[in-house]
Amino acid sequence: MKKNYGKLYLGIVFIVLLAGSNRLGAQQRFDPSKMNYLFNPKQNSIIYRDTVYRGSKEFRELFYRTHDDLLISFYQKHQSNKIWGNAFVGAGTVLTAYGVITLASGNTPGTKINHTGAWVATGSGLLCTILGGYLMMEGQKNLLIAVQLFNQRYARSRVTASTGLSANGASFTLNF
Repeated sequence: MKKNYGKLYLGIVFIVLLAGSNRLGAQQRFDPSKMNYLFNPKQNSIIYRDTVYRGSKEFRELFYRTHDDLLISFYQKHQSNKIWGNAFVGAGTVLTAYGVITLASGNTPGTKINHTGAWVATGSGLLCTILGGYLMMEGQKNLLIAVQLFNQRYARSRVTASTGLSANGASFTLNF
């Protein structure tokens, strides 16, 4: 008996391509004097001054206290892209599942199913999922731009020392 190893080879090739396409890195560099955006797959996170900020409530607090309209607009773009992206991915998943289930159930004898509608639902679902993924990536890009803009405008990157004289006496100031 001849065994068919085609699917096994295809699976191995797929796994090798998937593993090779991921960028491997052990650590991400953090500058303690700046805001740092964490590239993690689960939730967006920002580290700023030894505090981890996660989620829209904490991001809003962090960005709105600057009163910088451009910074706030990038944060708002991030939020709207994230919300719409999740909505499109959810709708796309439901449509794709409905279309595939409808197509699969059409093979039973005695059932008459409109395959055109099922194919339209499957294709629309895939397009919605792709659009949702794109919107979520754009949202992450907007958050990264907001972090870089914040660092350009508000982060101190070096230690400064100054001396001065006043009516009370000499003073020494160290900012870091």
